[in-house]
Amino acid sequence: MTVMPFEAHVPQRVYLDNEPLARLHTSELLLVTTLRLFAAAHCHPDSGIDWRGGLAASGAGCCAVPAFDALFGIVAATARRSLDVRCRHCPSLSHDEGRLLQLVSLLQHGRAWEARDVLAGWLAPAAVRLAVFPAKGLAAALARADLVVPLRHRMTGAAGRRAEPTHRGSIMVH
Repeated sequence: MTVMPFEAHVPQRVYLDNEPLARLHTSELLLVTTLRLFAAAHCHPDSGIDWRGGLAASGAGCCAVPAFDALFGIVAATARRSLDVRCRHCPSLSHDEGRLLQLVSLLQHGRAWEARDVLAGWLAPAAVRLAVFPAKGLAAALARADLVVPLRHRMTGAAGRRAEPTHRGSIMVH
């Protein structure tokens, strides 16, 4: 008898590839920018790029920074494939940046099993178990700072929704 490996059900994507960043909320922009700076700092360690600044300025830094660092330390070490993270100045969202937003949103809205499935799209099952804790910590730290990622649904895709107004300072995030 052949046992087939269990494949996680990865929830349907709710962020379109190449979705303009201008359509995102402040909480979403903060996460995307943090991820891009994190990736840039790790690709160019002598660049002096500090990815922690936005999280610290948001008021979520004391808990969000170590959680983000732990989560992406696990992802960087155990990812099944290279993640698509765009450069700091790209005006649109990548597939994996959208998945990060979806992951945090699901956790903030009490949908941990679906969030695990998002992680399973990146990681092997053992690594998913390790990554869930820091992912939950990141989501909770952001929520405590009133940075809630909206729970989006595919039916209200990019063409059919308008983003809530973002903080006027977020216009400088680019």
